[in-house]
Amino acid sequence: MLAAVTTVVLLLALVVVNVWLAQSQLTLDRLNGRVDAAQRAYQQALLARAEAASPSQIIARANQLGLVAPSQPPVAVPVPTAGTAARGPSTVGTQVP
Repeated sequence: MLAAVTTVVLLLALVVVNVWLAQSQLTLDRLNGRVDAAQRAYQQALLARAEAASPSQIIARANQLGLVAPSQPPVAVPVPTAGTAARGPSTVGTQVP
């Protein structure tokens, strides 16, 4: 009689452990699905950022905003400060041909 009760208890314990493992596997599967979806969204965001930062997209957006390329390259203009104003003109920022 004791052997039969022990066998039934062990079988019930095995069923409980098996159910717990199955539920844990379902939880892992759901979490893996969420991780995959988050990775896909991240990759899509990286692609969208890369496309938006491409030179052709930047130029197209600048044109939409009415910005145009300069006809000549910019020239640095020296700005005198209190310490350099007394010494004369500065050569900082001048271009050498």
